[in-house]
Amino acid sequence: MFVQSRITRKILLAAYHQYASACVFYPGPRTLIISIPKAGTHMLTATLNSFPKLMSSQRHIRMPDVADIEKTLLNEDEFFVPDVVKLKAALNKIRKGQFGSAHFFYNRDVEGVLKNLDFKIIFVIRDPRDIVVSQYKYISNLKRHPYHDFFLEQLKTPEAQLRACIEGIKGADVYRKNNGLKFMSNDFAGIADKLRAYGGWLDSPIVQTVSFEKLRGLAGGGDDATRIEGFNSIAKHINREMPEERLIKLLGASKTTKSATFRKGTIGEWRKYFKEEHVELFKELGGDLLIEYGYESNLNW
Repeated sequence: MFVQSRITRKILLAAYHQYASACVFYPGPRTLIISIPKAGTHMLTATLNSFPKLMSSQRHIRMPDVADIEKTLLNEDEFFVPDVVKLKAALNKIRKGQFGSAHFFYNRDVEGVLKNLDFKIIFVIRDPRDIVVSQYKYISNLKRHPYHDFFLEQLKTPEAQLRACIEGIKGADVYRKNNGLKFMSNDFAGIADKLRAYGGWLDSPIVQTVSFEKLRGLAGGGDDATRIEGFNSIAKHINREMPEERLIKLLGASKTTKSATFRKGTIGEWRKYFKEEHVELFKELGGDLLIEYGYESNLNW
């Protein structure tokens, strides 16, 4: 749902939420897609919307809205401390046979709540270097983004914007537009901090991890056989298994509509944008995490 105006978007979402809340006849389970921002969530949700007896709840649960922010800021061992009552209330708005999304940092209490509520969890990852490129373009192009003006008026160049997305900015709250939103931190987090905060989902026994690259297909620099394999594994995970012939037809027919978060999403696009300074900075701050997430085997790239 691509709407630059926050007010218009809010009105349209409210109308859809009423409709989705009335759809109570689909079989379970409920599904939550957790991802690092700009990892390709929209590509996945657009395709899942074509799955039989499955629909989008159009509910994206913002972490600050279900967090105990005071405890989060005081806790040095956790990136995200939830308010469990708020978390359960938000999750219970997603009906059986529906999926929602969230950018939840890993937390054992969140994992426990999702398990107890019988959610199926999909964790989407993507080459962090491509995430950086997608993020800087997203912020620069979306007028309602809290850091849009700061990126264009202060950082100005793509090189500086990329650097900010890699290393982050301490005390960045003085630059952002509030827009009535809550935030988890006063900082603009760099990619390494994000990867550490999400990393626990990689080892969670209740999660199926899937990569953007596996789902992207030939059009985005991948291959279609791997794409079919990836979506087939997701279909099994969320109890929507189907004959391969039907899945192939569905994938061929599904269309990715434009949204504020959707870009072309070509695999390895970072090579077009990273200068030598960005490569070295990334290796210094997040090279080990690139290996941990499975995107490199060493620092010789």
